[in-house]
Amino acid sequence: MERTTRWGTKTRVHDANRGREILLNAAVNCISRDGLKLTTMQKIAEEAQISRRTVHRYFQSKRNLISEVTMYIEDKTFLSIESKASPYQYDFFAYLEEAVVLGVSGLTVVASFKSKLGLDEEKADEASFDAARRKFHDEQLSRWVRLLRKPYRNHTEAAHNKKVNIAPLEIYAELAILLVTGHYQLQSTDAQIRASFRDMSALAQRHTEFGKRESPASSNLQENSNGRYIKSLFAD
Repeated sequence: MERTTRWGTKTRVHDANRGREILLNAAVNCISRDGLKLTTMQKIAEEAQISRRTVHRYFQSKRNLISEVTMYIEDKTFLSIESKASPYQYDFFAYLEEAVVLGVSGLTVVASFKSKLGLDEEKADEASFDAARRKFHDEQLSRWVRLLRKPYRNHTEAAHNKKVNIAPLEIYAELAILLVTGHYQLQSTDAQIRASFRDMSALAQRHTEFGKRESPASSNLQENSNGRYIKSLFAD
């Protein structure tokens, strides 16, 4: 059912998704400014210029709201990457290079925000940490595949006039995750990221349909995860 809510600007929000976005953005502003402990539902309501009752129509509790905030930040990060890399959408490798550089900056923003939420992975037991890490990787892989799918298809169809095979796309998504995570940890400069990207993508390119020769390792793709496969390429 369509939800109509009066907001502080004396306008009505007819789209529930738009209402959630306004509240999530208000929560991000409050947490970034005041920290998690000092951020209350009342403060979020004041930031959005609405009543606390309206906030509770969208989110039952602060915990419920906060659980969506990190996903919201990551969604905005990938939308920003897609927008800024769009001039290269018909040159897949140029697009991927820009996306990786932007991804490192984006991960810095996301990690900084997570620290304000007080997310301390070191306090988790090993099993919980491993499960969380696998979940995070799967989410990132899905995001990168979605981000790269259109430019990858544009590139392959223009170059080869044939439909794209999803397996190589997942390999490049794994490559992006590996590079972004590694260079974030190393605090690399843009120039260092670009140099590393060009070395690694040239190596990976030799093992996909873009290359002129097929690697024996490619026949084992079904037996190994794409992550292990990508790391094995860089170990050559």
